[in-house]
Amino acid sequence: MSLINNVLNELEKNKRKASDEQQAVLTSVIPTIKKQKGMAGWKLIYWLMILAIAFGVTWHYRPHLAILKEKIFVKLAHKNKTLAAIKVQPKSATPIAPKPQPPASAIKLQNIALEQKDNKTILDFILSAPTTYYVEHSSEQQFSLTLNNTDIAGNLPIALENSFIISFATKQNNNNIVSSITLLPNTKIETLQLINQPTPHLHLVFSNPQLSKSTLAKTPVPLPPEEEIIDRYQDIQQLLAQNKISNTIQKLHLFIGDFPDHNQARLLLASLLIKDGRLQKADDVLMAGLNKYGSYLPFIKLKAHILIKQNKDQAAIDLLQKNITMAANDEEYLALLAALYQQQESFMLAAETYNQLTKIQPEQPSWWLGLGIALESAGKMNAAREAYQRAYNSSDASSELGTFLYNKIK
Repeated sequence: MSLINNVLNELEKNKRKASDEQQAVLTSVIPTIKKQKGMAGWKLIYWLMILAIAFGVTWHYRPHLAILKEKIFVKLAHKNKTLAAIKVQPKSATPIAPKPQPPASAIKLQNIALEQKDNKTILDFILSAPTTYYVEHSSEQQFSLTLNNTDIAGNLPIALENSFIISFATKQNNNNIVSSITLLPNTKIETLQLINQPTPHLHLVFSNPQLSKSTLAKTPVPLPPEEEIIDRYQDIQQLLAQNKISNTIQKLHLFIGDFPDHNQARLLLASLLIKDGRLQKADDVLMAGLNKYGSYLPFIKLKAHILIKQNKDQAAIDLLQKNITMAANDEEYLALLAALYQQQESFMLAAETYNQLTKIQPEQPSWWLGLGIALESAGKMNAAREAYQRAYNSSDASSELGTFLYNKIK
């Protein structure tokens, strides 16, 4: 209780002290207010005197002010008449011009026709209407042909076999068509003419005097003796052995033109074109064979390799799966498919394919290794260890592969 009383007493003292301070403040404020009221009276008298003086001056000079007012009124009236006579055009907002769009091409490239006739290659660009064109040569064998204000009407593939043209590529460039053409050595452009009637077309004729008429004749010829085919193909192989790749490709091109059913020569030509980086040309050569021999496994495998180089792994898988029944015992075929499955992270499909390979060749450690990697990737550790053990048993333990496998199974 004594603590509570002390607190209450202290609070009372503070109240008294605050009351005394308020009284002191009020005492000091009242004289200040009285002083401020006296100053306000003097200010009022001062402003009244100034207004009285200003009124007296204005009254004294009122005749002169009337004249000045009249002059100002006349000048303003004259100025208003002048402004009224001027026609002011309102400022209109400048429209934003739309971004110019290239006009649609009025002419269509409807077809491309190629034929070999009288030892000449004839190339025709069939058009919906006449157009202008120009030719640019990058070398004696290569040139580009541009058709102005022309669009391609769909896909227009052509078969180059049995002609003087090695490669042919057409693309749309804005409103123009650009065709890039590569010719056989010593081939010349004999004719380049735009023909308007009866159907508009750009007509090109190529000739090569160094090639015999029988080499590229379009008409059917009797099959030469088997010995002649063998001799010509052996000559090609000798060129390849001498690393004369360009000459080999040229000879193969002519050879399969004469003997389109010689699949081994076609396969060799496509393989050399792939190594030379000419994937599209290799694909053209290969597809001409696949269209006729669709079940020929070497063509299918090489086509899959082309698709892989073009970063089309799924298309390669689809192609290999489509023909899997014909390749049940083809180790190269199955190994390629298994590797693609593994790369696509289809681990169990890869394991199934590697397992099929182990049945074909059970002593091949590579197939057991592939099976182990696929199973391990799928999380099947015990089965993977067993596959690694089989691979280790079939391999040289001192080799790098043996060391790898030992670390997997220990």
